[in-house]
Amino acid sequence: MDIQSNMLKHSIDDLTAKREIASSKCVHLDAENQQHKSEKLEKNKKKLEQEAVNLKSHIKMNMAEPSQAEQKSKTVEKLKVVNLLQTQAAAQENFEQLRENKNSNKSLEIYKQHYLEELKVSTSLADKLNKTNKRLAENRTKLLLEKQQDRLIFPQQPYFEASSGATLCWKSY
Repeated sequence: MDIQSNMLKHSIDDLTAKREIASSKCVHLDAENQQHKSEKLEKNKKKLEQEAVNLKSHIKMNMAEPSQAEQKSKTVEKLKVVNLLQTQAAAQENFEQLRENKNSNKSLEIYKQHYLEELKVSTSLADKLNKTNKRLAENRTKLLLEKQQDRLIFPQQPYFEASSGATLCWKSY
């Protein structure tokens, strides 16, 4: 009986050691996954920041042109696409992370919460973008109406230039 108990004790010790090794590997792999995710998010963030800078620069250059309302509309659409792609990428990363960590209920719950938060943020951003698009369309309409009113109020009028010879010219305001 003493031999059997020693064998059982030895077997339990082996299993305990294996469990600790497996637990250590899980912690190490989880840390690696977090680092990889962080690096990937940082790269995406830098790309998006650069695109935002490019778009802002593009907007500033086009502000001086008469057809700025149409260009602003295109820029807003591009920003909308960028925001949606960013949200989709974050949601996809969260989904993949959830799938990888399905053995850990605690991690699963945390990632689920992050996903839901990202979903709320993306919905909020989409709402804000829609409101901005509406305001842009209203401002564009107002600008066009003002131009038309200015043309009606100040049509091209003839004037005479009194120099050495009388010249009839058209002057627009």
